[in-house]
Amino acid sequence: MPKVQNYRIIMSRSFHSEGNSANINVDSHLNTLRQRIEQLRKKEKLNTVYNRHENIGWNYISDYNDKHKKYCLILQLAELAGLAGSNIGFVVLSGSFCIFLVSLIAHMHG
Repeated sequence: MPKVQNYRIIMSRSFHSEGNSANINVDSHLNTLRQRIEQLRKKEKLNTVYNRHENIGWNYISDYNDKHKKYCLILQLAELAGLAGSNIGFVVLSGSFCIFLVSLIAHMHG
């Protein structure tokens, strides 16, 4: 046996109750809400203006670019290698010069 579906009939009605105390109450609540929204907008506007003046000069790019840091690190490494190489070269050169002087003095006395 097939099921019989019962549909409810929905009707739209409109009640005009102008001048009703409920409408006056709703209007007063809406006016209060509009005033509060306006106050919040003014506060937000003042805060954004204040924050703009506060952050002038500090608005940098948010992403971090590490190319400059890598470049500085490579330069420091090259400088350190140059200093180490020059120190080793100076030690070898001064040692060779000392050996030359000792051998020269030994040949002159002997």
